[in-house]
Amino acid sequence: MYLMIVLLIFFLGVWAFYESRSSTRPSRREVARILDSSKNLIHSGSLERAERELEVLIRYRLAAPKSYYLYAQVLFKSKQLEKALKFLTWAMKQFPQQYNLIHMKGRVLLALGRASEAIILMRETEGHFQSEDEFLELALAEYDAGNLDRSWALIRDLVDSSCNGRLLALAADCKFAFENYEEAIILYRKSIEQNWTSHHVLSRCGRALYQLKRYTEAEACFKDLITQDASDLSAALSLGACFERQGSFDRALMVYRQKSIWSQSDPRVFTQAGICSVETKQYDYAEQYLSQALEEGHRSPKALGYLAFCLERQKKWSAAEYTYKELLEHFPDHVAGYRGLAYLFGVGLSQELSNEQGLSMAHYALQKRADATAWELLSACEARVGNFSTAHEIQERLWSSSSDQSTRMRFKQAMRALRKKVPLDEQLVARPLVA
Repeated sequence: MYLMIVLLIFFLGVWAFYESRSSTRPSRREVARILDSSKNLIHSGSLERAERELEVLIRYRLAAPKSYYLYAQVLFKSKQLEKALKFLTWAMKQFPQQYNLIHMKGRVLLALGRASEAIILMRETEGHFQSEDEFLELALAEYDAGNLDRSWALIRDLVDSSCNGRLLALAADCKFAFENYEEAIILYRKSIEQNWTSHHVLSRCGRALYQLKRYTEAEACFKDLITQDASDLSAALSLGACFERQGSFDRALMVYRQKSIWSQSDPRVFTQAGICSVETKQYDYAEQYLSQALEEGHRSPKALGYLAFCLERQKKWSAAEYTYKELLEHFPDHVAGYRGLAYLFGVGLSQELSNEQGLSMAHYALQKRADATAWELLSACEARVGNFSTAHEIQERLWSSSSDQSTRMRFKQAMRALRKKVPLDEQLVARPLVA
C-alpha cells in the first residue's frame, strides 16, 4: 500500500512537470501577440519589457529569424553590445544568409569600434538597403575607416533631396576632405538648417571659410562655439588665427588672454600669444609667453624663431644667438636658424661664431631660400670676413634688380660703406622676421 502511494506521487509529479512545461510554451496566437507587443515596446523605448517578452520566444526558438532580429535590436538599443554580438553569432549559424541579422551584427561591431569587420558585413547587405539611414550608417563607417571615395559614393545620390542633417554633414566632411571648400560650406549650412548644429559642423564650417580667406564669416562660426563653451580651446585658437590673418594681432591677443582659455596653460595658446606680442612690439611679454610654450614642450620653428627675434629686439644678443642655435639643432631643414645666425654675424653682433661658421650660415640660408634677403645677408657676412669686393658686387646686383626706392637707397648706402672697406651694421642690413 505504501509503495503504491509513493508511485502515485511520483507519476503525479512527472505529469505536473510536463504539464507546466507545455503550459509555458507560447501558442501560435501568443507568439503573434509577443511579436506585435515587442515591436511597440521597442518603438516606445520600453526595452527591458521587450527583452523579457522576447526571451520566451528565443528560449523555444519560435518565430525565428524575426524574433532573433527583434531581440538583437533590443540588445543593441540597450547598449548590451557584447551580449548582442554573442547572440547574433549564435543566431547566424542557423540563418547565415539572413540580411537583417548580418546587417545588425555589422552595426554592433561598428558600435564596438571594430569598423573593418563591420564594413565587410555591411557591404554584404548593401544591395538590400532601402532607407536613407542604412546608406548613412555604412557611409559613416567607410568615412571613419578612411574610405572617403566609397563614403561619398554611398550618399551622393541622396544629398540633393535629403533633410537629414547628419547625412548632409557627412557629405560636407567628404567635400572638405576633397578640399572642395565652397561645396563643403554649402552642405554644412544645409546641415545646420536641419538643426544638426554639432561642434564638429560649426568648427569644420569655420575651417572651410578660413581656407577660402573668408575670415569674417569664419569668425562667426568660432564665436558661436565660444558662446556655447567659453573654455573651447580649439575654437579660441581658430578665432585668434582669423584675427591674425587680418593683421588684428591685438584682438587675437585678447582672445588668447581670456581667463577661461589662458588658465588651461596650453602651449599652443602661449605660442600664439607670444607671436601676437612680437607683432604688437610687446617684446617683454613675447619673451615670457614663448618661453612658457617651450617649457611646456611645444618646440617649433615658429616659436623658437619668434623668441630669438624678440630677444634681438631687446638687444639680448647672446640669448638670441643661443636660441637660433637651438632652432638649428632641432630643425636643421628650416631656414630661420641659418638666417638669424647669418644676420647676427653679418652685422657684428655674434658672440660665438667664427668667420668660417658665420659665412657658412649665410651660404646655408641661401641654399634653403634663395631670395633677396638671403643675398643681402651673404653680402653682410662676406664684408664681415673682409671680402668687400664680393659683398659690393652682391649689393650692386640687388640695387639694380630692386624697384623700391627706400630699398635701393639702403643698397647705395651699403655700397658706399663697402667701398670704404667698412663692414655693414644693423642700419644697412634689412632684418625681416623669418620665423
